[in-house]
Amino acid sequence: MSDAAVQPGPFVVEPVTPGGLDAGVGGAAAELPMMTLWGDVWRRLRRNKLAILGSAIILGLVLTAALAPLIAPYSPDAQNLSNFLAPPSLRHWFGTDNLGRDYFSRVVYGSRVSISIGIVATFISVAIGMSLGAVSGYFGGKIDAVVMRVADVFFSFPFIVGAIIIITALGPSFPRLLALFIAIGVLGWATVGRIFRSSVLQVRQADYVEAARALGAGHFRILTRHVVPNAIAPVMVYSTIYTGLVILTEAALSFLGFGVASGTPAWGLMVADGKSSLTSQPWLVLFPGLAIVLTVLGFIFLGDGLRDSMDPRLR
Repeated sequence: MSDAAVQPGPFVVEPVTPGGLDAGVGGAAAELPMMTLWGDVWRRLRRNKLAILGSAIILGLVLTAALAPLIAPYSPDAQNLSNFLAPPSLRHWFGTDNLGRDYFSRVVYGSRVSISIGIVATFISVAIGMSLGAVSGYFGGKIDAVVMRVADVFFSFPFIVGAIIIITALGPSFPRLLALFIAIGVLGWATVGRIFRSSVLQVRQADYVEAARALGAGHFRILTRHVVPNAIAPVMVYSTIYTGLVILTEAALSFLGFGVASGTPAWGLMVADGKSSLTSQPWLVLFPGLAIVLTVLGFIFLGDGLRDSMDPRLR
């Protein structure tokens, strides 16, 4: 092999303008927008078509509940026996029930019951579950053991049966809507507690938590300022899906006769009242049943979208 074959070629060094390297890096960095954690979640969520669809369904449900007097063409309690079990028509879009009441108006007003129970009962479950889950995961030891054993008791008890027992124990004179808030809200905290406990267990060993301890921060400040805000994402995802399950549970309890008071426009109660006429008057079950399915799907779609947007493995 000749010397020319192994002789290295000349190095070409291009001149660098003053600040050229920094300007190049800085220019590239300047072109990239600053993205916070929640900004990135929102960007990913907007790209999820099912999440947008679920959000639209939920927004429509909320607006329907808020504007029910403006949307419903008739009073939900107005009876007209001359329209006894009238089929769907231009005058009564969803037909009428056995008392001649406009079914579309009752379905519209039924959204108020579902959205109120879904939001309030979920808030109660999340508040209890996050409080106990934070204390259990942060302090550990005997506190953790006691809280988790109590959660196991709630897990082992059938949810619908427990709700029926609580509603029955409160008595018929107790406001039924408030009884549903209490029964569903109290029984649903265990899953939230376990999810939040697992998240707290991961966060409590983080460097910023250790730094806060080294600086002398108390337990309450560490929990409220450092642990909870960074551990809440899984609970947000679950609570969205759980709201749909709460609405489904209320419908089941109303179907069994343990929901809202008789005569109240509630979807589950309307399905229960119309089940005996399913073959002859199917609209009595069809329209409130579709409202339940659509609402639950909306919350599930949004919950799945939040889960995908907050999953760090997808980033």
